[in-house]
Amino acid sequence: MALLTGLSYARLGVAFHSDGGSFTYLEHAFAHPNISGMGGWLLLVGYIGTMALYAFTYGVYGIAMLGGGLHGSAMHHLLETLILLAFLGVNLYGVKASGSSELVIALSPPLPVRLFC
Repeated sequence: MALLTGLSYARLGVAFHSDGGSFTYLEHAFAHPNISGMGGWLLLVGYIGTMALYAFTYGVYGIAMLGGGLHGSAMHHLLETLILLAFLGVNLYGVKASGSSELVIALSPPLPVRLFC
């Protein structure tokens, strides 16, 4: 599934030379601007939801690695906030840093984590 999605995005990128990404593809796919606008907002909401899921999960993993159990609420929120700020900093720094950090995250081997002891 990921391979097909990547191939689709690569072909769309070659067809439409723009920095808009998914938003540009929606504009070209739908003639009515309201439909492409709603699709853009849905993408944005989806990205925010995905980022919230990542932050929550990294918070749980961080607590497990630190040995705090699953009920360390203050530490969990602190770790969530730190991961969100780290991703925000990478994205604000620039596209090249964002791409490099994605490669490091995707290619690094997973750490063994025992959630339930």
